Amino acid sequence: MKRSLTHVSVTAGLGLWCVVGCSSILGIEDPPADETGSGGSSSGGKASASGGKSGGEGGDDGSGGGEEDGGRSSLGGGQSSGGRGGGQGSGGDDPGEVGGQGTGGTPSSPTVKGRIVDLFGRPLPNVEVRISGVDPGFTDEQGRFSVDSVAETYDAEFRTSSRSGYYQRIYRFVGLTRRDPTLQFDRDVGELEARIELAANNLPSPQVGNIGTGLGHPIDWFAPGDEGGLDNTSVAVVYDGDDPVTTELHAIFWKDAGVASDFYGFASQSIALNDVEDTLVTLSTWDSITEVGQLSGHISAPGTDPDVEVTAYAVFGDGASIPLQTVPWNSADQTFSLNVPNLSSEATYSVSAVVRDDGNTWGHADGFALNASATSINLELPRRPYLQAPLDEVTGVSSGTVLRWTPSDAGACSMLLINNGAWYRGVRIVTCDSEFTLTEDLVSFFLQDDELDKTLYWSVQAHGDPADVDEMTGDSGFFDPYFDNTSEGTYPRGKNRPATGTFARSEFWTMTLE
Repeated sequence: MKRSLTHVSVTAGLGLWCVVGCSSILGIEDPPADETGSGGSSSGGKASASGGKSGGEGGDDGSGGGEEDGGRSSLGGGQSSGGRGGGQGSGGDDPGEVGGQGTGGTPSSPTVKGRIVDLFGRPLPNVEVRISGVDPGFTDEQGRFSVDSVAETYDAEFRTSSRSGYYQRIYRFVGLTRRDPTLQFDRDVGELEARIELAANNLPSPQVGNIGTGLGHPIDWFAPGDEGGLDNTSVAVVYDGDDPVTTELHAIFWKDAGVASDFYGFASQSIALNDVEDTLVTLSTWDSITEVGQLSGHISAPGTDPDVEVTAYAVFGDGASIPLQTVPWNSADQTFSLNVPNLSSEATYSVSAVVRDDGNTWGHADGFALNASATSINLELPRRPYLQAPLDEVTGVSSGTVLRWTPSDAGACSMLLINNGAWYRGVRIVTCDSEFTLTEDLVSFFLQDDELDKTLYWSVQAHGDPADVDEMTGDSGFFDPYFDNTSEGTYPRGKNRPATGTFARSEFWTMTLE
């Protein structure tokens, strides 16, 4: 599905035009530190000036440490039972005393208690969660799950589907150790469509210009028109989830879309959408915009003379975003400057720098939660990841085939995407390895319908610079709130971020199952 940037061109009345974008996702927030168990008693004896130190260090299984010339103080073990005391300190005329019994801490609980959420933090209820080596668990109404007897390192997997079950996705997180993972997914399909009939009056002077609009969550997808084309007053909203749904429509009235320098008015209105009948929206109450701010900064880009442009957005607390101005990057001094309306407490601002190859966007760097006069915004575009093997258009692929790639320089962690030709079925592998072996269950997932094409499309995305998959499953997840379109650039959505993010993706290669 695609989502649009929707602008309404106004001359005493209004007309309407749209630019369409579709999704990719990135970004990182630091999760809270893992909780660890309390240490055991440090009962190693006091050493004399010539003797060793206290008893040995407590082992992960609860046992005491070794002798190690007296060793260090005893630390908590991995289980609840106490370990052995440390050995007697050796060395010196007056050896240290024998280390005491290690009381068992719990730095690695066998129970994993996590949750599954989407880009907005909304829970995914009643879904089976499979964790390697143990019986599966299920999410409750808050998207939370609990699974016992989990190994220190484990993989976690769940499946999502659209309302009809037509679109299906498998998400697998590889190499987790944290006991409280937040497994985040993208609602990348929508099967409900609502239509907005849009009108505007009481426009601020000069009453000639353009209106940019955005919808807040829980709307995930925003698309224009229908098979008959755009009729100048209507917008189609594509979504999945509750029906009917209530959301907030935000609008900014300005001089010229895309190169706006004069901003005149701002409006917000709560609207109800459903999949049955049109919704008439008349924007009548406008707050005047009296101040214009400027966002400026520096962009670093890889390669020689890259194709880079930067866009500013107004981002509202409910997730709605309105594009304000797009300008090319000044490659001579690597700077940018963008005009934005000062909406005070109504919104923050976001800046996205995109880099393209032959007109196709493959990466971006983004700054979030900016005020209307932010300066010294430093964005660094990453290098893209590259696929290695098997070669493009390979045939005879089966269980055991190894996919390999070179990660982005932003970090070693990636999300591997595999989709069938019609994109009805897809697999998302979150990993910090640079290879993945196709398993029998994943191959069967793509082959379960004889009518589906056996050709698969695969690529790799780099999501910020996480240290490991544990960091990608922190409280806020790892997805960045940006769409990425091959021709249109980016479009923010989802929960706003408090810092910066980067994203890069490889090209797409094909492989055909045997």
